[in-house]
Amino acid sequence: MAKIYRVLVIGTGFATRVQIPVLLKHPRFEVTAVCSRNPERAATVAEEFNTPHHGTDYKALMEHVDLVSVVSEVAEHRDQAVAALQAGKHLLLEKPAAASVQETQEILDAQTSTVGAINHEFRYQPDIQRLKREWDRLGDLRFIEVKKTYSFWADPEAATYGWLSQKERGGGLLGAIGSHLVDMVRYLTGREVVDAKGLAWTMVDRRKDKNKESQVVTADDSTSFVLTLDGKVRARVETSASLWWQEDLVRVYGSKGTASLYGDGVVHFREAEGEEVALEHDAQDELPWEDPDMRKPLFHVLLDRLAARCDGQEVPDLATLEDGLRTLEVLEAIRKQSESTA
Repeated sequence: MAKIYRVLVIGTGFATRVQIPVLLKHPRFEVTAVCSRNPERAATVAEEFNTPHHGTDYKALMEHVDLVSVVSEVAEHRDQAVAALQAGKHLLLEKPAAASVQETQEILDAQTSTVGAINHEFRYQPDIQRLKREWDRLGDLRFIEVKKTYSFWADPEAATYGWLSQKERGGGLLGAIGSHLVDMVRYLTGREVVDAKGLAWTMVDRRKDKNKESQVVTADDSTSFVLTLDGKVRARVETSASLWWQEDLVRVYGSKGTASLYGDGVVHFREAEGEEVALEHDAQDELPWEDPDMRKPLFHVLLDRLAARCDGQEVPDLATLEDGLRTLEVLEAIRKQSESTA
């Protein structure tokens, strides 16, 4: 009978919307403990999800589990992740891995025999998986273009101020979304980033908090950067959360054709000067269920991989702590350039 992994979830914000519900839905995991800095919040979440253990001391709660899922503020990741690995627990770490390259390296150094993974669930989008399999149809890789725009921070009157609006707590779109996009480029191409140049900045510099009081935003809400990959291939990435416009584009140019993803879950392919066509549906790309929040079924797919890896199997498409370090190197280079030009 397959082992069921007992999980401690650290963080009771975003985790209550995606991680905890999906962990409870998955047959290979059970949420045994939840941790929050606020004891009342920890108790409330534990009652809501029928979790036997809760509290504010994550080290003490680790005695009840096999795996720790860190879904806290980025500024807290290093200490919590290192504690989990030193306690001999498997680790699932929300992205970005930590606040800096140095902190991420410290997490990596703490890993010995247990599994360490980064929650890059967007690797398992059906169109990304299909494009990965069809990669050779492109021929020699020439250029990658990525543009993702959102409006969830566009309204300064909306109550969206939280730790993600605060640079000192690890907030910002570069880490929240940019980390996914850097990982996507590395995952699709199988190439390392050898140089990164770009900027991250703030367009909407005040937001309302939950009490409707206006607060100063110190973290970025927009970023634009160019990555140089092995083989001198370049990728241009642009993303913002403060525009009244939504765009979802990934386009890969090769010597034999061009592949485009428009956010509809389908790979659109154009051979040389031919017409663009949508590749036929492939059943192996189907998600376990349809959901208005795609992160939930994608996270379920990631948990399939994580369980297999914890079982001792090789899982090449599960993002590792090493992947997290490589991504942080890129993010840190962009942040430093932004600070030097501010």
